[in-house]
Amino acid sequence: MRCANELIRALHLSAWCAALIVGYLLDEHHANAQAITDDVAVTVRVSPSAMDRGTSAMREVAGRVDAAGVQLSVLTGRGGPAAARDLLFRNGVEFAVLRSDLLTYLARRGELPEAAQRLRYVTHLYTDKLYLWARADVKNVGELAGRTVAIIPDGEDVRVTAETLFDLVGGKARITEVDGKDLATETAAIDPDEPDREGTSGAAQAVLLVGAQMKRRRAEELQAAGYRLLPLTLTAVLGNAFVSAEVSRTEVNTEAVPTLGVVVLLATFGWKRAGDRFPKVARFMTGLYRSISDLRRSYPDSIWREVDIGGRVASWERYTYAAPGRFLRRSARSRLADVAPPREHLRMPPVATTVAATPPTQETRAAASRVAAAPPNPRDPISVTLLRRPPFSDDKNGDGSVVLEILNQALAPDTSNGNQKTDLKLQWADRRALLDETTDAVGSATASLPWQRPRCDAPQNLTRSGAILCDQAIFSKPLMRVVFGVYVDAARRGKLNGLRANTGSRQVSMTVCIPQDSEVGSVPRARTGEAAQPSLEFKVVRRASIVHCIAAAQTGEADGFLATDLEGNHATAALGLSGIFEIYEPTMSTDTLHVAGPRGNAVTADLIERINAGLDRLKKTGAYAKLIERHVLAALRLKR
Repeated sequence: MRCANELIRALHLSAWCAALIVGYLLDEHHANAQAITDDVAVTVRVSPSAMDRGTSAMREVAGRVDAAGVQLSVLTGRGGPAAARDLLFRNGVEFAVLRSDLLTYLARRGELPEAAQRLRYVTHLYTDKLYLWARADVKNVGELAGRTVAIIPDGEDVRVTAETLFDLVGGKARITEVDGKDLATETAAIDPDEPDREGTSGAAQAVLLVGAQMKRRRAEELQAAGYRLLPLTLTAVLGNAFVSAEVSRTEVNTEAVPTLGVVVLLATFGWKRAGDRFPKVARFMTGLYRSISDLRRSYPDSIWREVDIGGRVASWERYTYAAPGRFLRRSARSRLADVAPPREHLRMPPVATTVAATPPTQETRAAASRVAAAPPNPRDPISVTLLRRPPFSDDKNGDGSVVLEILNQALAPDTSNGNQKTDLKLQWADRRALLDETTDAVGSATASLPWQRPRCDAPQNLTRSGAILCDQAIFSKPLMRVVFGVYVDAARRGKLNGLRANTGSRQVSMTVCIPQDSEVGSVPRARTGEAAQPSLEFKVVRRASIVHCIAAAQTGEADGFLATDLEGNHATAALGLSGIFEIYEPTMSTDTLHVAGPRGNAVTADLIERINAGLDRLKKTGAYAKLIERHVLAALRLKR
């Protein structure tokens, strides 16, 4: 594919040269040269996984490299071989965040031989440690050959790491995927009808967690289920894909355990200096290197303290033009050489030391252990922050909302597992309160509702709040489905329909106002059934809120405003405009509403899991369908 592109460019160049001789295409040549010069769009492919810190880091870079004349887009994908394939063959992808074990994985399977020949690394970003938890009878990693090892899949990256690790130690394990919500239960009965090499049940003999997948709660679950951290020592063979690392005493509250790390790196294609993409690739690398010091100051909790611009990556060749000396003076390189060690994702609470006349007895130690390992009490009250936003603009409106009713029923007592009623504490706040609470204290879970889930795979359309949600929030399963689209008044709807009927195959332009605080960053396209009609071309203007957008639609600054039916109907009713604005049908689509909470709050994660379990229960019993039916009938009566 690349060779074909080079040949096409060569043919085009020959045609241009001939045209210059006869003076036929002189103006066109200048126009094309200007277009290449003005091309500032650079795309970096990232993994979609929740553990991947590279995604948020690349969004942080995007705000810095514009000064270097680069417009950076962050594009999510499956990671693993798919990301390498995109970088090799997909037009418009200049960089990708990959992992050091990928080339070894591809080589051992005979896949994508072009990867080792064409892909180059720009810089080491950070290192993810491997946490291999094994049963007590497993003495070393080699004993896991033919036995069941559980992983939590995140795109393709974790499976690549697991398969590469066991390939290199000389014994293929049976890699099985679990979702990680309850590791003790999930790993106890995996494929019970398919015995492993020892003839035992398919219960997992080990669990491999990578980087940020390792959390305190998961460590406690695995320890309670009889797992312990298994040492991993770097050998010459493993050094082709991994680096040496350590799980420190502060992480596990025992002796330090040697382990391996997988390097996360920024990679690019081996662009030639004479190629048309090289100028913008070089500008991006210039902006990246020169921004690292500022990024370290601005984002102390991100990856930038771990970025090692001088680091080498085994089995990878560095991009010739990515050497830091090309972009930074010696003094700047010296300052950036101070690199932090790999992040400790697992932070166990310190062991309390008690000074007493009588040493603690075995019973008191056991009691203390049970208290420390006890999960949050289902009867503990859960604090839920309900945002002050349509259709929840005041306390009275919120108490009767269908979303809140669904939430209350999902968290109602479940007699099958003995859960008690959960008390919701509604705290009215604005949007900025969403991610402020990060405490891990029992009973202090904080969440917000309702939220549309932002389209994180289209970062170019994300609003500021949507980008924050993509980076820092976790979401429940859908509470309910809503309709959304562009609201227009009757007069404007008639004009648009007339234009679409009389313009033949041409596009009809429509200006849409999107509130700054909306999670929906783009307008849904016309449905397939309308393909015969002229398509709509959307121009977007931004205003502070939905009220400002309604004003823009009334004054003619916009043809309409984008909103869900809940928000649009409530806002127009509050302004005395009911019946004037309706969703324009060609823009109509559906979306879902969720509970969202800060990713770093362990108790909030428990709350989300409890909500998900409650929603599943409501749907199985039919209670959910009855609740939605009652809401729809009430809405129809209100319209009449």
